[in-house]
Amino acid sequence: MLTAVFQLLGNSELAALRLAAREFVSAASAAVTSLKPTSIAANLRPFGQLQALDLSGLRPDEWQEEMLAVFPKAGLTSLTLSKPTYLSLAGTEAIADLQCLRSMHIMEAPILDSVLQPLSRLSGLQHLSLRDCCKLSDEGLKVIAHMTCLESLDLSMVWQLTDATLAMLADSLTCLARLDLTSCERFTAAGLRRLCKLSSLKTLLMPACYQLTDECLEVVAGGMKQLRCLGLFEAGENVTDAGLLKLSSLSQLTALDLGYSCWGHSAQGLKQLLPRLKGLQMLNLGGCEGACDAVLSAVAGLRQLTQLDVSECQRVTTRAIQQLARLPQLASLNLGWNLKLSAAALAGFADSGSLLTQLDLSFCGEMGDEALGMLGALPKLKALCLRKCTRVGDKGLAHLGHCTSLEQLDLSYCPLITPEGLRHIASQLPLLGALRLMDCPRAVTVLGMRALGSAERLQSLHVGDNKRLDDGCMQAISFMSQLRSLVVRACPKITDHGLLALARITHLRDLDIDLCVAVTPAGVAKLQAKLPLLKRLRPSRGSMMSQLQASNSRLL
Repeated sequence: MLTAVFQLLGNSELAALRLAAREFVSAASAAVTSLKPTSIAANLRPFGQLQALDLSGLRPDEWQEEMLAVFPKAGLTSLTLSKPTYLSLAGTEAIADLQCLRSMHIMEAPILDSVLQPLSRLSGLQHLSLRDCCKLSDEGLKVIAHMTCLESLDLSMVWQLTDATLAMLADSLTCLARLDLTSCERFTAAGLRRLCKLSSLKTLLMPACYQLTDECLEVVAGGMKQLRCLGLFEAGENVTDAGLLKLSSLSQLTALDLGYSCWGHSAQGLKQLLPRLKGLQMLNLGGCEGACDAVLSAVAGLRQLTQLDVSECQRVTTRAIQQLARLPQLASLNLGWNLKLSAAALAGFADSGSLLTQLDLSFCGEMGDEALGMLGALPKLKALCLRKCTRVGDKGLAHLGHCTSLEQLDLSYCPLITPEGLRHIASQLPLLGALRLMDCPRAVTVLGMRALGSAERLQSLHVGDNKRLDDGCMQAISFMSQLRSLVVRACPKITDHGLLALARITHLRDLDIDLCVAVTPAGVAKLQAKLPLLKRLRPSRGSMMSQLQASNSRLL
């Protein structure tokens, strides 16, 4: 009966319970279906109904391959391993015994071809990631041929794979819908031609594949007409307008990433390609050499667009950005790193009743208080990034009071903001849940942190890299009892006294105090004892100089 009761609770609620009676502990454990332990001290045996296990929270020095043998084998369907220090044949044998697995992620692992063979028994696997398992080659990857139910496969940064692996995938994985080949530079057009056999393939990601040529894109466009998503970020050093134009035959494409890619193309190539892809919903042109006003005019005609990135397109003018306000469904827009854009670029959005929910203006140095005044006409805005907008001040933040839907705000590196500005956003933004204030020397003071105390829904606060943040500020932060995540990294004035004040925040789950050189291990241990629910604590490593000095003193 107790197990039935606990099954009605969410995992977060179960984690928050403080249980003493053995019967209650057993019942709560039996009800857990998803678990992400942060220490090998966690005993997995009581979790009889465990379906998903994520071990990416373990530190590398805590990894023990032997714990793979005690996993509950009956119902575990999802397993995630990140940065295991070693994985031998015994380890893969233990994983292969988990016959109910449908999703497996083994990332950044020093795994060798010689130990992969047991995984061929996981014939029911549907999702597999071997991201950054860079020691694997075509020989080891042959085991994937036995996983005939795979729907998504991530081989990013498995840089040794060649056309042979692509041929094997084409011959074996008839259900494959998503393939990630990021940073795999040894396959050619011949390998892509073999992949054309996969009629189920809908998403193909090839970022940082510098070897891509016009021929490669011609193969993709000619033989994969069913593609919905194509990722070419930082890819194709030698792709020209001729290669880009081949993509116009992908009539079902809804997402295209050309960020910093195809360096041989021109504005003319983009102007001819984009109007032909009328179904695009997501488009990244960030850093594209050919992006200019004429190209954005073509983009403004893509009526289905919901997400657009035109960051670091220095040839684009304010007038061209104004045209984007004509896009009726645009919800997310990234204008970051366009250093010359002025507030006038936002005028069209303010006048059109835009549906924008996310806007990135980071490093737009000409954007100031006037721009924020225009944002007040965007009532649906939920996320706003003003990082390094050095002209934004308290007056501008007062205008944000009209953005009552705002949930996430980044004001990092905005030197003009003071506690008065923080008072504006804390009192006028009722839904604000995440705030970043890195290196804001005038705002991150005792008065500034006290001002944030009235932000009742603030759960995530990043105030790292503030040299003036001291124990007094930590005392003020400690009264934000609703905080779940706090970053105070690289704040050298914080001592154990300020750190221990955080014991008041009983719901704190994530704390980063890295490079807080005045904090001691003893202080960290005391805080951990007082906050048993703290899941991730990145302790201070101290500065490199202090470590060298400590090392030298031991030698002397």
